[in-house]
Amino acid sequence: MKTLIFRSAPIKRFVDTLNLIRKNEGQETFIGVVTHSNTNPEMVDHNPLELFNYKGSKINIFSLGLKTILKVRNERFNKAIILCINHLGDGYENIMFAALLSGAGKVELWNVKGDVVPVTWALFFRRVIGWNLELLFYSLIWLALFVASTFRKVTNAHRN
Repeated sequence: MKTLIFRSAPIKRFVDTLNLIRKNEGQETFIGVVTHSNTNPEMVDHNPLELFNYKGSKINIFSLGLKTILKVRNERFNKAIILCINHLGDGYENIMFAALLSGAGKVELWNVKGDVVPVTWALFFRRVIGWNLELLFYSLIWLALFVASTFRKVTNAHRN
């Protein structure tokens, strides 16, 4: 079994997740970790770990780079796990996209409550499109209110 973890949570949560994976899937499980390039591999005593480093402040396809994405895809992971620090996984769309591009057989979002949410392309697109439509909707409302209030001011000025 090969598991890929996107370390987007504090190190303690990451170590707890490693212990859980080793307990449930066995000590021989190969684990790859997408983590920041500043992460010290000696921090974790659970080898074998393969580190796939990104540069920048957040995990996304640009901070990973094409070379790293292709390297991850070549490993052919059975499962990719995204560790998130909120209940719904809001704001993790960039990591979801990178995880889906990893080519893993199954992608899961593990939230702070311990819930496991399967991530699919459909879920990803629903979230991204839904967020953008919501932004567009609220922008149009603000624009309509601005135009209406301006028109009202102009109309009232002409009447006086």
